[in-house]
Amino acid sequence: MLSRFKIGTRLALAFGLVSLFLLGTLIAGVMGITVTKNTAQRTLNTDVALASNAAEIQRLSLQARRFEKDIFINIDSPERVVDYQQRWVATVEEIQTTFELGGSFLNKIA
Repeated sequence: MLSRFKIGTRLALAFGLVSLFLLGTLIAGVMGITVTKNTAQRTLNTDVALASNAAEIQRLSLQARRFEKDIFINIDSPERVVDYQQRWVATVEEIQTTFELGGSFLNKIA
């Protein structure tokens, strides 16, 4: 069927077909990269933010436990007990604030 065309026409047709396949591959690649970028961006905006928030809550909880322990260790010194109690209250308030911030991340996801 193609033998009735001149060699130049056949080469041009082959080049056009290869170019068309290359264009299709380019479009598929760009679409794949775009989907990957969007997935990575969504992961950074939600999953990483939630993990960071959870780590901060864990750190603050450990700090509050430390202040509780220090209250019992220094039970014979009322001024130190008051100091550690104030630190504990401030840490618990910070935990509440951080927890609410994590809840706002969840609201953005849903």
